[in-house]
Amino acid sequence: MAIAFRQAKAEQADPDAPEAVGQQEKPDDESGFRAPSGVSVVLLSPHEACLHTVHTVARLLDGDQLQARVLRPAEALPPGVLPVIVAPSTALAIGAAGRMIGSWHPEVARPVLLVAADAPLPMPRIVAHRVRALEQRVHAVVELGYLPGLREVDDPRECLRPTRKGRPSRAARRLARLRADLTRLTTPTESPETTEAIR
Repeated sequence: MAIAFRQAKAEQADPDAPEAVGQQEKPDDESGFRAPSGVSVVLLSPHEACLHTVHTVARLLDGDQLQARVLRPAEALPPGVLPVIVAPSTALAIGAAGRMIGSWHPEVARPVLLVAADAPLPMPRIVAHRVRALEQRVHAVVELGYLPGLREVDDPRECLRPTRKGRPSRAARRLARLRADLTRLTTPTESPETTEAIR
């Protein structure tokens, strides 16, 4: 799936001027990202087969402290947000993510690669190898463990309900860790020159 990596301008664009592709507004801080304000994370799908996962992750992540939405194909990347490529832990999805990262415009802030486990099993060897190969080309790699409860609910958020004993569900704990990772990556203290794999 082709995505035009174009950074939206904050000011009103000249309607008679040609569209600038691959341009990015200068950040307010050294991190390349602004502090979260409104939507702070945009999720990108590297392949049509990943769309369901991307929309599910968007539904799970969106909240008061961290707001996420899915970036449509050819839509401009809003200024000051963290771009996150979401891919299930399959060879097809990670291969597509690698191609998207390979075509990423150098003037646009490097994306985070979010690998969502698609089964309650260790990551396939080929997938793990491809993820390791991409670590130095992205801002960070984050993982979302398998959420079995998703198969039993109509709304992804239902799997986050506490257990019968009042304890946070496994899905809620895993999502909390992912939220913490992404929130940390949107803060001004992070440097885009330091790529970090978060396991």
